[in-house]
Amino acid sequence: MSDTAEGLPPAVIDHAAEPTQIYCRECAFEESASIPDESREDLSVSQIGDVLVCDGCGVDIATTIIDDRDD
Repeated sequence: MSDTAEGLPPAVIDHAAEPTQIYCRECAFEESASIPDESREDLSVSQIGDVLVCDGCGVDIATTIIDDRDD
């Protein structure tokens, strides 16, 4: 995980995009300048199911969270 993304939620929903986009924390950090605050929804670990794919890079966010816990 990049040091610059530390402290961000594990996933972010951009409701302004059509269709709505979901980003992992790394992509959300890179996209953060273009996601308006009123359109941004931060997801906590408890809101993420078994599979959640990032629209930015295609990573499975749920698997990444499990891998982070194992470190």
